[in-house]
Amino acid sequence: MQINLDKKSGVLVAIIAALLVIIAVLLIDKVEDDGHMIESHSAQFLEVTN
Repeated sequence: MQINLDKKSGVLVAIIAALLVIIAVLLIDKVEDDGHMIESHSAQFLEVTN
């Protein structure tokens, strides 16, 4: 059972990592297309945290 759980958790970690990479690539593409987007989001984030 432990081996099966380890394999399943490894697959889940791989899937999550792949999704994060895809999201990062999409965000980088959007930033390259519109450089102002990241600035506005950073400003909104700072306002919320402060």
